Amino acid sequence: MDRIALRRHGRPDLVFEGFLVAHIRESTAMAGDVDLAIYRTRSGKLILASTAWAGEAGDRDGLCKALSFACADDMCLFLEEQGAFVDVNACLLRRAAQSDIAFRDVMAPAVTA
Repeated sequence: MDRIALRRHGRPDLVFEGFLVAHIRESTAMAGDVDLAIYRTRSGKLILASTAWAGEAGDRDGLCKALSFACADDMCLFLEEQGAFVDVNACLLRRAAQSDIAFRDVMAPAVTA
């Protein structure tokens, strides 16, 4: 397990022991670059981190938001209910399913349908 520190604007860093489950970067004209990542903590919780990058390459500052979920089902439901970045969210969940059995179990009906 790694020590992971997510820098948050105006709030203390979110620091935990865990590992990266899945990551994706989306670039849009309006939002710029946005990184979405799923982490699993030592205690088994899941962290969904979204980092929006501002500024020019090489001199960038990231603003991170993070949400905690008790299980993959809850995170999948949350992401499915989001109106924006539907394709990106689906891609992130597919990547998570490749490395974490909990996501594989949740995604199984969608994959076989």
